[in-house]
Amino acid sequence: MRLSLRASTRRNDHTKDEIKEMIIRAGSDLIDKSPFSGFGTRQIVKEIGYTVITLYNVFDSYDDIVFHINATTLDDMKGFMKGNL
Repeated sequence: MRLSLRASTRRNDHTKDEIKEMIIRAGSDLIDKSPFSGFGTRQIVKEIGYTVITLYNVFDSYDDIVFHINATTLDDMKGFMKGNL
């Protein structure tokens, strides 16, 4: 299921796992848009409509977010390569 990046008006509509997916996808999208300008937690939460506190309730640290974004990217690359070899 693909979630909208923007949180709805009722934030309780999203589970912790759904918020995690939203954060990872927003981070990936921000990196795609401007890979050399970097990105931060404030840009991510602005994209998804949650607070920085919520972000850190889902992830332990900024590095943890980056780790999960990278892991997702590697999984996507693996799937792409399997499908094209």
